[in-house]
Amino acid sequence: MADIDFASLAQEQPYVVAAGLGLIGILLFLLLGRKSYGPVPKHLKSFDRIPGPAGLPMIGNLLSFGTAKPKAHLTWAEWAKTYGKIYQYSLSGKRFVVVTDPAALPTVLGSENFSKSPLAIAGEGALSKEAHAGLAAAFGPEGAKAQFSTALRRAVDLAAKIDKDGPDRPIDMQAALEEAVLDTVLTNAFDATAEKLDAVRKPLQASLHAASLQAARPVTNPMAALLGGGAMRDAKADAAWIELVRGLRRRGPAARTDTSIAAALSRLTDADGAPLSDEALATQAAALTVAALEPTAQSIAWALFSIATTPSLQDGIAKELSENGLLAHGEDREPRLPEYDDLPKLPFLTAVIKESQRLFPAAAIGPLRYADKNTELAGYFIPKGTHVQVPLLALHTAPWNWPQPERFWPERWTTPEARGGPKAGPDGLASAFLPCGASCISAHVAEAQVAAFVAVLASRFKMSLSGGGRKATLERQVLDSALRLAGGMKMVFVPRASIGFSSRL
Repeated sequence: MADIDFASLAQEQPYVVAAGLGLIGILLFLLLGRKSYGPVPKHLKSFDRIPGPAGLPMIGNLLSFGTAKPKAHLTWAEWAKTYGKIYQYSLSGKRFVVVTDPAALPTVLGSENFSKSPLAIAGEGALSKEAHAGLAAAFGPEGAKAQFSTALRRAVDLAAKIDKDGPDRPIDMQAALEEAVLDTVLTNAFDATAEKLDAVRKPLQASLHAASLQAARPVTNPMAALLGGGAMRDAKADAAWIELVRGLRRRGPAARTDTSIAAALSRLTDADGAPLSDEALATQAAALTVAALEPTAQSIAWALFSIATTPSLQDGIAKELSENGLLAHGEDREPRLPEYDDLPKLPFLTAVIKESQRLFPAAAIGPLRYADKNTELAGYFIPKGTHVQVPLLALHTAPWNWPQPERFWPERWTTPEARGGPKAGPDGLASAFLPCGASCISAHVAEAQVAAFVAVLASRFKMSLSGGGRKATLERQVLDSALRLAGGMKMVFVPRASIGFSSRL
């Protein structure tokens, strides 16, 4: 065989050499890459035996996610139905294990072998341990009750604006609710006045969405994440956070008995017990707002979407509200406003919200964990460095968790014989339902806020979608930083009362 002059070949035909080297790399990956994690204990099944979609060398399943309209939530749910309760996929060298078996969730979410994934840099992964502990009391049941009135005021203000704009004007409820919920969060966290909200709302809205989008993209739209750049700092948003923090400082030390979010924020310290600087406190306040804003706003929007597209739901909710004196009708333009203690008296409205959160989980990415060392899960060997994920739509629509999983069926939350069904077992509702992920610090508050907005708007309006039916509208589902509709969720509201109403709070 004649000698090959590789130097000359590289100069004359560089693409041939590059292709040859690439082929060698692929072969080495196929031969060695999957076994790089070492021996597997005899009592465990190999990681390679976890079922899952076939991927390409090097890039794994990257092409399954596309770039234009991120619909990773639908992909994860479909793979669960194909491959079962536990499956694996890969993205450009990163290993992912998806879990939709409620029996395995305590291991994923509670074992010291799994930490917060480095990909979870927004939402549940953003708050420091010290901030999470310091804010916990403000987000408990009592905190939810205290903050309910703020959400109620914002809901009444939004209803008044809808009424003023007129019943013929479609309103993008995704955008409207993000603004209303941001005002709710900032009012609770900083006692922000209307004037202060007007000054900081726009820069904070844009910055918060950009930050959460950037954080979520490696999981929801990994191909776009590879092609895109890093997040840019927003000087106006940074200045707005600092001004809010300094306004909080100017109030002076909070009383020890004060369990409000504002007081809890003002008392935050670092790992050494020292008070946070303005900049550090602003970072934690932004992280808290990111975690609370979009999931809450989109949960309200999807509940209204469900009500608007199902006439029987509107009738059932109206009947329940009327029985409690909370429904506008005839010339009664100002029905009694709901109180926090009214919520247990509204089981059907609560069931509709829960069923909406099951089928349209706003925080659809779900909890992300990371194997800090070689460990085990459900009888499988999990190598160090594996990301473990619980995507909520896959969990909430798995046929082994829920009877008739694709059906919008609020009665499953109110009728004992429908609760979870035989496939989910006696703990089906608790173990197979994570509406805002795991260890969600704002769960109680979010539930109260969602109920306040839905109750106020449903008590005053009949609602419908604008510009398309339910099926066509759902084709526009995307998962970026939260589950939403591309192009907005346009809705039309018709007052139940014969005359208008105005905010009285």
